[in-house]
Amino acid sequence: MSSTSSNQQTALYCTMAALTTAIATYHITKTLTKKQEQERALKQANALSMEKANKTKSQIDKGLPPGTLTEAMKIDQVYLWELEDLKHRFPSTGEGIENVMQVHLPTTQAARRAALKASMATRKNNKAKAGTPYNKVIGEKDAIIADPVRKPNGTTVSRAYIRAGPREKLHFNPREVRAAIVTCGGLCPGLNNVVRSLTNALFHLYGARKVTGIAGGYKGFYDPEYPPIDLTPEVVEFIHHQGGTFLSSSRGGFDL
Repeated sequence: MSSTSSNQQTALYCTMAALTTAIATYHITKTLTKKQEQERALKQANALSMEKANKTKSQIDKGLPPGTLTEAMKIDQVYLWELEDLKHRFPSTGEGIENVMQVHLPTTQAARRAALKASMATRKNNKAKAGTPYNKVIGEKDAIIADPVRKPNGTTVSRAYIRAGPREKLHFNPREVRAAIVTCGGLCPGLNNVVRSLTNALFHLYGARKVTGIAGGYKGFYDPEYPPIDLTPEVVEFIHHQGGTFLSSSRGGFDL
């Protein structure tokens, strides 16, 4: 009996050892297989990434944008909306006036104020120096697509607007221009900041000498109860801290 029991125990131990070995072998094999699959997937991803990078470089070298060409979305016709331009109604006061910034402003606020005051004093003494060129000017026919969101197999007709921004040449001589700013209708947040920025741009970028604020909206053009306001960089320096509109507003208007 003891010999039989010993043999059974030995057989049981052998079976357990074989089972343990099989389980360990399974897990090791599974881990190695998973690692090999990950390495293979990584190689495929690297190959695809390299292929895409080479394709992108090839497109860029040909002057094409990166990405995949799709035939489902395209624009065949663009209708340009052109706003009425004063230069179409009035002759130029000087052919080919170069559009340059009349002052180069430092980055710190204290230095900027000092530069602005010096610029104003220089301009009053008629000793203005050559201006600073813009790093980018806008072409006369540069446009922005109005509806850039496209759908596959959608319309191929779009519209565009003439782009705003500094042009290479000016139609009017800024030193002879009398500019006016008016706020009318309903108000929007930040309106005083717009008035302030327009005034500063007219003085410091274009060299204008006279900027008038039309008070009370369009009423200020004809109602004596709303006298105009002389706008200067000093007058508008802190108006962006106020709510509403520094010039006041009204609804309705008249035919200018």
